[in-house]
Amino acid sequence: MVRDSQAFTVVEVMVAIVILTTGLLALTSAAGWSLRAMETGRRLTRATALAEQELAAFHGRPCGRSDGAGERTHGAYRLEWSVRGPLSRNEHVTVIVTTRHLRKERADTFSVMRPC
Repeated sequence: MVRDSQAFTVVEVMVAIVILTTGLLALTSAAGWSLRAMETGRRLTRATALAEQELAAFHGRPCGRSDGAGERTHGAYRLEWSVRGPLSRNEHVTVIVTTRHLRKERADTFSVMRPC
C-alpha cells in the first residue's frame, strides 16, 4: 500500500477534532465564568456607591442625634442602616446593602467610625 504524503489519515483528523473540541469547551467555560465575574463586580460597585451615599448623609448630622436604625429600598437594592454611639467620641455607622444575585440574596456590609 502506497501512502500519499499530502493527505491526512482518519486518525489525524480525529485527533485534530478532539483537540479543537477541547479548546472550544474550555473557551466557553471561561466566557461563562467571565460573565459571572463581571456581574458580581457590577453588583458590588453599585452596592458600594449606594452605601457611600447613605454614609455621606450622616456626616451632616450632629453626633448623638442619629442613634437608631432605618431601612429603604433603591430599585433592586435594600439598604439598612444603624448608628451606635457616641462611643468614646465616635459614632459607629453601619450600612448593609442587600440584593438578589445569581439566585441568592447577597448582603454587603459597610461601616465607619464617625468622629464627634
